[in-house]
Amino acid sequence: MSGERARQQERCRFQGRVRSHVWWLATLFACLVSGPAFADEMVGPIALLEELDGIPVNRINVETRAHEAVGIVVDGHVDEAVWASLPTYDNMLVAVPARGTPGRYSTHVRFLATEQGLYVSAVMEQPPDTFVVR
Repeated sequence: MSGERARQQERCRFQGRVRSHVWWLATLFACLVSGPAFADEMVGPIALLEELDGIPVNRINVETRAHEAVGIVVDGHVDEAVWASLPTYDNMLVAVPARGTPGRYSTHVRFLATEQGLYVSAVMEQPPDTFVVR
């Protein structure tokens, strides 16, 4: 594989992650269901508030830390140590096109607030052969 082709594929993967993050941020707060992401991860606590058209609406607790202590770089990678110390939320429900159905692939979402804003990480597992280029 040529160097240019590899750079194009990486650029496409990064752009896909960014688009996925934006899409998840837009739909995440509509319906969030908690479940274990990996056996050794902390599962975040939730409280069921209500059901809306049969879809559970949950309250989650977002941890707050001092901004200078977290060291997060917004670069498309979730590799800062702080993320490993936060609970995960998984078992997302599909919002479009089939409302309320469980997602086919794992999604590991973490939230962190600082005095400067809200950070959201979403690591989405999906086989490369199922990517859709738009």
